[in-house]
Amino acid sequence: MTNYNQKIKKIESKDEQAAKRKRRIVSILGLLIFFILSAAIAFPFIKFFKEPEMFQNWVAGFGMWGWLVCISAMVLQIVVAIIPGGAMEIGAGYAFGTVEATILCTVGSIIGCAIVFWLVKAFGIKFVEAFFPIEKIQNLKFLQNEKKRDILAFVIFLIPGMPKDLISYFMGFTNIKLSRWLVISTVARIPAIIVSAMGGQALGKGQYMAAVIVLVVIVAVSAVGTIGYKMLCNYHNKKQG
Repeated sequence: MTNYNQKIKKIESKDEQAAKRKRRIVSILGLLIFFILSAAIAFPFIKFFKEPEMFQNWVAGFGMWGWLVCISAMVLQIVVAIIPGGAMEIGAGYAFGTVEATILCTVGSIIGCAIVFWLVKAFGIKFVEAFFPIEKIQNLKFLQNEKKRDILAFVIFLIPGMPKDLISYFMGFTNIKLSRWLVISTVARIPAIIVSAMGGQALGKGQYMAAVIVLVVIVAVSAVGTIGYKMLCNYHNKKQG
């Protein structure tokens, strides 16, 4: 029996190491793509730094291609969870303005959530382990309760700082319909997108005080959201334990 337990532990250890390697590779690739995209935008941004309107006109000159890049970046951010979403939304607000950025980021978030949902359904836990430790998924057992799940998921998506990408991956393990999930996640995500895009637009117009206020509010609410999420998980884990 002791030898059997030791073998099981070795197998689990190997699986865990393999999962860690996959997460490391995905993280590195995700960050490389993020930095490449950031650099592609940073060079013209630096060039037009003192004249934001010229930068915005430069972006507008790409027409539909500029929109597709913004949408694709948002999709990438959701699928590769390590990439910060707020930075994408602020950048979109700077380049396109609040209204256009909100539309583009919302479209990207819908596509990204749908892709994640389908990939989890198709490949299961092995796919998820490439992005998150299994323990983080296990901490979300309280979302399996259908009566509470939708409301809690909505609240988590509504408040900045909550692990939206982790929840997106987890939902693929539940029996929720994709259409229902997309409505919940999209409606809840829109207020944060609007606020971030407003901050970006303020930067683009040189309204630095307004931009700082918006960014401080986002950071403060995100900090509260992060703490609130940890308290929520601890509460439910103790309750189930």
